[in-house]
Amino acid sequence: MALTGACPGTVIVQASLGSPSALKIGLGGLLGGAAFVKLAPLIYYTPTAAAENSSPQMCGDESTTDKPLRQSEQYNIAAKLGVKTRTVVLAYEALCIALIALAAKFAPNNSMGPILGGLAIGGAQALSMLLSRKTIGISAAYQQLAMEFWSIASPSVHAKPSSRSAIWFAIGLLLGAKALANKVPSLASNAEMHKLGTLTSLIGGATMVFGAALAGGCPSGHGISGMATLSLPSFVTVAAMFSGGIIFKALHG
Repeated sequence: MALTGACPGTVIVQASLGSPSALKIGLGGLLGGAAFVKLAPLIYYTPTAAAENSSPQMCGDESTTDKPLRQSEQYNIAAKLGVKTRTVVLAYEALCIALIALAAKFAPNNSMGPILGGLAIGGAQALSMLLSRKTIGISAAYQQLAMEFWSIASPSVHAKPSSRSAIWFAIGLLLGAKALANKVPSLASNAEMHKLGTLTSLIGGATMVFGAALAGGCPSGHGISGMATLSLPSFVTVAAMFSGGIIFKALHG
């Protein structure tokens, strides 16, 4: 993410708006997804899995949009702390409101755009839960596409993904962004944050998606869905994302 200035989801939006770097980053993401699906049996090796010649659950065989929700059921912060869920939710909401207030105060021109965008994402989360019973997450789309590729390239070893829900979600994201850009042409000017070289784009995209797959979710999966469901692994993952970005910035200026 620090290399590309984007995440698996924003790359799709930027690509729909015509960003040339986003297309290269997306291609790198597909390569990263393909590498993870191929290497997942080694990364998550167990004697039982090896004997059955099966891929682990996290290799993209289903949408990572489900994972933060299931993780929160097992690793819910309230359960870990032994306090009521309502107490943790109120504390989390207070923290979010405080952070929004600070961001609004120090943001350039006190722009309301990011705040309104965040509210829209929250609305999309609610709509996703209502229509599909799944939380938002996008990184699984790369893995599901990779599984489709490997199932064709080596059908005797790799099975097709059992679900393509993340792929359809990504297509909807792309079409929605394109439709909005057509209605508001000025949005296209924000598609290119900065131009990247081909090699940087490919490496950044591959690393980004491979890391998201390894973590069981991307910034949207963990940062929006996982944290909203009070999943402890999601809080740890998001903290690691920010730490990685801060370290990268400190090393490269």
